[in-house]
Amino acid sequence: MVRDVAAGARSRATDLIELLPLIVDRVSASQEMTMQTLIPSLALLACPVGMGLMMWFMAKGMRNDSSRSEGPSTTPVGHLREEHRRLGAEIDRLESQQRGPVAKRA
Repeated sequence: MVRDVAAGARSRATDLIELLPLIVDRVSASQEMTMQTLIPSLALLACPVGMGLMMWFMAKGMRNDSSRSEGPSTTPVGHLREEHRRLGAEIDRLESQQRGPVAKRA
């Protein structure tokens, strides 16, 4: 199976190599690369080239930003645990205040 795929790829490559002189002859025969054909060609190339450049610059920026950070978080875990405990205590206090007047009415 692998040999068949490799043989197919080789035959396609040789077909393309054989077609190359024909393409070069056709281009050299029509040396009229006028503005009518040049401008649309450049416009077609501008989009993928611009997209590639944008992706490259964004990836470069992401690498630079990640090297500056000190890790996943700059907040110490102990501080977060203390904040969690404090907020849990406040929730308990507010719930007990809310239950208090209801219990007195009954």
